[in-house]
Amino acid sequence: MTTKKCNKEFSSDYTLLIPEKLSFYELIRILFPGGIEKRAFVDCQEGADSNFERRWIIFISILAQKLLQFVAKPLSWFGSAFEMGLNLCSTNGGFGMLLLNYLRGKIQWPDKTSPTFSSSCGHLDKRVELDKSIEPGDSKYHAALSMMCAKIAYENKAYIKTTVEDQWKMEFLDLLILECDTIVVTFRGTEAFDADAWCTDFDISCHPPVAYYAIRKMLRERLQANGETKFLVTGHSLGAALAILFPAVLALHEETWMLKRLRVYIPLDNPGLPYDDKALMFKHFGTCVYYNSIYEGKIVAEEPNKNYFSPLMAIPKTLNAVWELIRSFIIAHLKGKEYTEGWLLRVFRVLGLIVPGVSAHGPQDYVNSTRLGSSASLLPHQIPAQ
Repeated sequence: MTTKKCNKEFSSDYTLLIPEKLSFYELIRILFPGGIEKRAFVDCQEGADSNFERRWIIFISILAQKLLQFVAKPLSWFGSAFEMGLNLCSTNGGFGMLLLNYLRGKIQWPDKTSPTFSSSCGHLDKRVELDKSIEPGDSKYHAALSMMCAKIAYENKAYIKTTVEDQWKMEFLDLLILECDTIVVTFRGTEAFDADAWCTDFDISCHPPVAYYAIRKMLRERLQANGETKFLVTGHSLGAALAILFPAVLALHEETWMLKRLRVYIPLDNPGLPYDDKALMFKHFGTCVYYNSIYEGKIVAEEPNKNYFSPLMAIPKTLNAVWELIRSFIIAHLKGKEYTEGWLLRVFRVLGLIVPGVSAHGPQDYVNSTRLGSSASLLPHQIPAQ
């Protein structure tokens, strides 16, 4: 979502959408042939509207962004109030203590910039300690560390700094985390109440990768300073997609020496892209590690339920959501207190009954997968030739 011109040197097949300049009438016209590239709300190469599927994708993308722009302020206000309420309860020791402090006139108000202020994502899974049973050198270690880094990426700077330095005994470098001889590059996913962030998820435009250059510069300086240092790349949700693209762009820019220092990249729950076609302009490649609802991992070429909207999968997905809700009440008894799920996460599990799969997208299940999943699924692997 921008008004900048597309960087045509980066790709000859480009599309830049500018929903701010789009009227409702023009939105409907997108579905019909007629020179999309000549309209104010899109910058693209000639002939981009020759395919109806491509026009349909552009229509959905812009419609979603327009709707998100419309609810941006109320969404932000609600999010701020919701997160302030969560932190108000936690800062005062729970809802009961909050009421008591109110009656006594001693309410403690949380500071949004403090190391104790947590996002809604952080309240879903409050764990900040690394699993002490998974030590450096363990095949699970980098995956477990990566997920914890991806989880705290949603928090404010003071929270991250305190967690990294005081809890993990590592070095926080603003954009990077330094753990012994390994640098962790973490990309944040979509913030729940940020409409601009959600627009990024729906925007199919080609944008100049500004953040990429800043991260590459800092990473390059650190790698050059120590010839033994390696790095890993990680992220959750949209951050996982960016984590995949980062080494890909390094390869495009022929940063071979940096790629040789890439220890591993571990994207966690990158967005599902079901179709390999010219309309979506995506292509599946490689393998992935798929975890089921009891955290058993296996290496697959394609994850199950490729089409989320398939009516045939509605019943099994709903049954799985029911099981996940039941599991939230018993997992602490089966696996230990550190796997306890709070009331907010259980409400989120209930939401999963209405929108199957949404509750499994939170950080809790990914942390659990890296801790409870099998070591073999996290080792380097290749899919057998067909």
